[in-house]
Amino acid sequence: ACGRNNELLQNLQAEFEQDERVILLPFTIQIDKYMKQSEIILTKPGGLTSTEIAVLGKPFIHTMPIPGCENYNAQFFENRKMSISCDSIDKVVKNTKELINNKELQEEMVKNQENYISQDTCDKISEIVIPFSFSISSSVSTNSIFLLAAIHFPNVVFPEPINPIITIWFMNSPPLCGKN
Repeated sequence: ACGRNNELLQNLQAEFEQDERVILLPFTIQIDKYMKQSEIILTKPGGLTSTEIAVLGKPFIHTMPIPGCENYNAQFFENRKMSISCDSIDKVVKNTKELINNKELQEEMVKNQENYISQDTCDKISEIVIPFSFSISSSVSTNSIFLLAAIHFPNVVFPEPINPIITIWFMNSPPLCGKN
């Protein structure tokens, strides 16, 4: 999925037009459906996307983190063997080929995801946040609520210097996890 980068999409279409295995997508609001159908996912190490992939139980590779939060996210998942982190295109290619051909590694990642990422995390957070959100000022839009909630999770080790603060953005979009 190339997002709104039409130049990238056109370049990749020209390069892979004869390869049936490569499916190129422009921006889509249905990325959850593609993620659910994928055997392996390559993604930037955003915290929400990484957690959504782990909840889905998909082996994945983090691609070239942007310094800052993405580094910490990639380290968090890789240190727990829930993903592979790559800092160059060569490593992405090498590790993708290895992961595709190594079913044991795929199974190990999924097993570790199940051990570290609660499958009902969205429901648990919603149970805490939604009642709290009704006490927020009436100036907040009913279509989206942005709040910072300091929620302590005793079983989660947060990498330094990240503090256990969760940012939640509710929008009118299909959820990837939790109750629909």
